[in-house]
Amino acid sequence: MKTPRNITLEETFEPGLKYSLYSNFKKWTDAFLELIDNAVSNRIEGKKSTVEIFYSKKHLRIVNKGGYGMNLKGLQEFLQWGKIKERSSYDIGA
Repeated sequence: MKTPRNITLEETFEPGLKYSLYSNFKKWTDAFLELIDNAVSNRIEGKKSTVEIFYSKKHLRIVNKGGYGMNLKGLQEFLQWGKIKERSSYDIGA
């Protein structure tokens, strides 16, 4: 039996992040809709895709089933907020 390994991911914030966010999203609803759009854009053509949205006063969770998803390296890079990253044609935000 394999022993599960612990994985720690750390978020970082680049200096230009605040300016970038305010220039892209004037209202929180715009940011919310962008998250949903990213999930739809991440779909695999010809494969069924489902986007589930769960929310409460304290939490928001968007689940993308049938999309490309991210491996560990991709997730680590994603959590470097504000960093300019290489993009592929199916990346969110591309």
